[in-house]
Amino acid sequence: MLEKAVNKARDDEVYARQFEETLLQGSTIEIRECFSCFGDYFERSRDVPPYYPHHDAVNGIDSTLYAILFDAAHPEAEQAHE
Repeated sequence: MLEKAVNKARDDEVYARQFEETLLQGSTIEIRECFSCFGDYFERSRDVPPYYPHHDAVNGIDSTLYAILFDAAHPEAEQAHE
């Protein structure tokens, strides 16, 4: 989904600004809104895996962005994965 967003940002100047602002300062809600053009975050569960593909992708992007921003703001903090 991130690749789709990058490609859309290349072709759509308005989306490119929204995408950049969301990546740099976006809240969880803003991240959901930014990626809403690719699917419904609150869609019903599917009958087979992946049950919530859009929801899971957005949550993964949101969690990763938070970890990157946290690490940048607090480089002295010990990381659990290290």
